[in-house]
Amino acid sequence: TVLLKAFKYFDLDNSGMCSMDEFLKAIMKIGITGFSEENLRELFNQYDVDKSGELDYKEFVGILYSNNSIINERRNIPVSGRKNENKPQVQPPNYQNIQGNMPKNKFLEQDEIKGIIERISEKYGEEMEWNEKKYYTFPTVEELSRATIEDLRKLGLGFRDKRVYDTTQMVRNNEIDILRLETESDTKYILNELLKFPGVGPKVADCIMLFSMKKYQVFPVDVWVKRVMLELYSKEIYDVMNNERRQVAPHDILKFAEDKFGNMAGLAQQYLFYWRREQ
Repeated sequence: TVLLKAFKYFDLDNSGMCSMDEFLKAIMKIGITGFSEENLRELFNQYDVDKSGELDYKEFVGILYSNNSIINERRNIPVSGRKNENKPQVQPPNYQNIQGNMPKNKFLEQDEIKGIIERISEKYGEEMEWNEKKYYTFPTVEELSRATIEDLRKLGLGFRDKRVYDTTQMVRNNEIDILRLETESDTKYILNELLKFPGVGPKVADCIMLFSMKKYQVFPVDVWVKRVMLELYSKEIYDVMNNERRQVAPHDILKFAEDKFGNMAGLAQQYLFYWRREQ
């Protein structure tokens, strides 16, 4: 169906769920304009019914059909199908043609980000040579602070351009002491500080702590981790939830993982993630 094709377009990694970043990227690729990122985040969170940080197909369809949707309000598209005679009608994107632009494999986003890092490094980093081949270091905060939002946009950062610019300025102006965060032991404090950076949500913050700061007790939860945890430990997780009749949320899985894996929860997460993705 058309709706399913639309959902698949937003589901960039073909996981069966649409994350906030996937939602923002797809909106940008389709060419829908006139919304601030704040508007889109508000919309996403409004229809993320189970507060998992991701939209399933049912939640996604709710965005397209709800009378409360800010997209419908901004587009002036009456959900009932009756035209509003007082306002010009803006046609929705042609979802029939979207399928040809869908990612061909689950590694597309990783390749895109790798390309962005390479272009930033070549433009603002320092050239070095190894084994008769040229490489470029990733720029320091001072080096990257020379870039304007427009400069970053020209490098193909898309919606990330303003985020990278704002983050660079925040670090340069010592609004957040990232060096202190590396030595800080209180992961809740680190999480709250990282969430101050534009575009950083709980899952990304957890990944930063695990991979960059070696906080091995942190357990990032995404759709793949949620799936494998429910496959292997559903009974135990519902016990943690006191058998409440509701959908499992990331914080439920996190609480169980902390009790189950302790200070090595992050390492366990990596084994579980890899195992599930390779099935």
